[in-house]
Amino acid sequence: FTPNGDGTNDYFSFIGQNLKAAHCEIYNRWGELVYKWDDPNGKWNGNNLQTDKPVSEGVYYFVAYVENYEGIPMELSGFLQLMR
Repeated sequence: FTPNGDGTNDYFSFIGQNLKAAHCEIYNRWGELVYKWDDPNGKWNGNNLQTDKPVSEGVYYFVAYVENYEGIPMELSGFLQLMR
């Protein structure tokens, strides 16, 4: 995603996936937690949770635990590319 303020792909999120609950954690390549949220409408703007400063470009790993409105829990994980 490209958090550059142009209105396109500025956030990483699960919005629009019909989720009742979501917990997501995002880690850098050293395994350090850089962001997390506990909201089905949560999203990441490319800033560090602790400092609220932009993180560097690169590949990040996410782990998410979500539940849809039918009560079905799912664990999602994968990599995402942040470009500035």
